[in-house]
Parts: sequence; structure tokens; C-alpha cells
Amino acid sequence: MKRRVGLGQLRVRGRPAVFHAIYLKIAGWNILRASVCTKMREIVYERADMATFWFTFAFLRMTIAAESVCMAVISRFLPYWREFEKFSKLGTAA
Repeated sequence: MKRRVGLGQLRVRGRPAVFHAIYLKIAGWNILRASVCTKMREIVYERADMATFWFTFAFLRMTIAAESVCMAVISRFLPYWREFEKFSKLGTAA
């Protein structure tokens, strides 16, 4: 606070004037901190929005990849499964 608002050296004399100067400097400091807090809040909200966007994008991408892998496995083993069903039906009917 000494450097930012000049609290290290007051330009007034007398107890009431000193208290009043300190009060105003601290009020100025609070205004500066509030503006920084608002900026930081905006930055955090932007980053959170981007994180949720990329998380959703990655989830959808994984879902699509899993679906394509599942379809590839099914298309690869479906003929064998049909043959297995033929043989299993023959074995139970006999």
C-alpha cells in the first residue's frame, strides 16, 4: 500500500487529518483491488467456459470413436457370429 497509494508519506498534519487521509487511501486501495477482482473473475469465467467446451468436445469425440470401434468390431465378427448361431441351433435341435 505504501507504493501503490502512497501511504508511506502523508502530506497532512494533525490527528483528524491523518485519519481522514488514511481512510481515503484505504478506500482507494479497496477500489483498486475490486477492479482487479472483477478482471480476475472474468478471466476465470472465460477459462472455465473454455474448459467445459473442450471437455464436452473430448467427450463427444471419445463417444464417436467408441461407437466407430464398436461398429468395426461388430462388422468384423458378425459373419462368425452368424455361423456360430447356425451351429448352436443345429446342436440343440439334434
